[in-house]
Amino acid sequence: MTAIEYPESSGTARAAAPSRRSAGAAVAIVFLACALLPIQATIGPLYVPPYRLMLLLTTLPCLALLLSGTRGRVRLADAAMLAYALWAVLSLTVAHGPGQAVESGGIYFVEAFGAYALARCCIRSAEDFRRVYRVYLLLVVLCVPVGLYESLTSHFLVSQLFGMVFPVHRPPLMEPRMGLFRAAGTFQHPILFGVFCAGIVGIGAAVIGRRRGWLAIGVGPAGSFFSLSAGPLVAIFCQFATIAWNRLTKSIPARWWILLGIVFAMYVTVDVLSNRSPVEVFISYLTFNSGSAYNRVLIWQFGTAEVARHPLFGIGMNEWENPWWMSQSMDNFWLYTAVHYGLPALALLALAILAMVAALTRLTGIDEELVRYRLGWMTTLCGLAIAGATVHFWQNVFCIFMFILGSAAWMLDHRPAQTPAAGAEPSVPRPPRVLPPKPRARV
Repeated sequence: MTAIEYPESSGTARAAAPSRRSAGAAVAIVFLACALLPIQATIGPLYVPPYRLMLLLTTLPCLALLLSGTRGRVRLADAAMLAYALWAVLSLTVAHGPGQAVESGGIYFVEAFGAYALARCCIRSAEDFRRVYRVYLLLVVLCVPVGLYESLTSHFLVSQLFGMVFPVHRPPLMEPRMGLFRAAGTFQHPILFGVFCAGIVGIGAAVIGRRRGWLAIGVGPAGSFFSLSAGPLVAIFCQFATIAWNRLTKSIPARWWILLGIVFAMYVTVDVLSNRSPVEVFISYLTFNSGSAYNRVLIWQFGTAEVARHPLFGIGMNEWENPWWMSQSMDNFWLYTAVHYGLPALALLALAILAMVAALTRLTGIDEELVRYRLGWMTTLCGLAIAGATVHFWQNVFCIFMFILGSAAWMLDHRPAQTPAAGAEPSVPRPPRVLPPKPRARV
């Protein structure tokens, strides 16, 4: 028979399919919209607002998709996040028994790992990432006039409108600052409103691009300002500083190692020259008034003492020991995690974040768009992580933080399409070559 030989392609790297829209991005967008609804719904004894109901419906399917490998292989960050959520459930079991663990622990697992897994499984391409965070930016744009109105009038307009039809939560009317009232929008507290608006600066500037990047750089700080909370403004400042550093030192290959060296040198300098720990100095200066600064320092001192007494499983939902005149509120997300769920929970969460950052840092040969998205995501995550030392993330904003963490995993599986070099002719497959038949041996 005539043999047909198929020549090999001139390109050895396998080109990936072009970025396409997926139904998963629509699911992620619906989750973000649900996170802004102030509806306070209950199912029996459970508090089930819209965002939590959606996570209850999607957590197990997303876990199955993740473990099946259809959303990319399971990575260290995925395993660490799952272990972190399970350890929190175990801590609540130790502190309160199986009954409380099923209720409170199950909700915590859904909010922590469920929000991460939803973003991890639903955002799988550059197009998905761009669509989701453009909607996030649009939501922040809508929050700005609401924040302005509430700051000037002290009326929580959106909550009042929803309250005509649904049961809603009522944000607290807090003491004015700088002659303005603290806006909360659809959130339960002004801090949550500010953190939500601050979470779009770095990523928003990346997905919008340079021509319209001012939109993300402008509306995020505007919304955060109306919350009149120091923590969100810290997140804004850190993102601005990171963006400015990248642009000023773009020609220096080791610019990020230099930045880490500067931060470390500042830490050592404060440790040597101050009679307080660097953490206490940092916390005390990132507040609006001396009373808040003193309270945050006390939270750090009594909170770390509580961690020393219960290092393994924490105290669960029990009250932590502090002076009678202090509230049980703990304005430090990282300290709160260690106090209530133990040091292993904090270590696993930190491992998940660092593993994701390290894996993204090691990516090479990626296109310019992906480089921009990676930097934007890291900028936002860095700002929120530092702000977490001065505020606590809870309920919908806690879920949004976990959502942002999981939304970058697609970059690790992204393979850009191969494009011909400038001036080179496109590669055209050659037709198969027909070989003459082999002569038969005579008998």
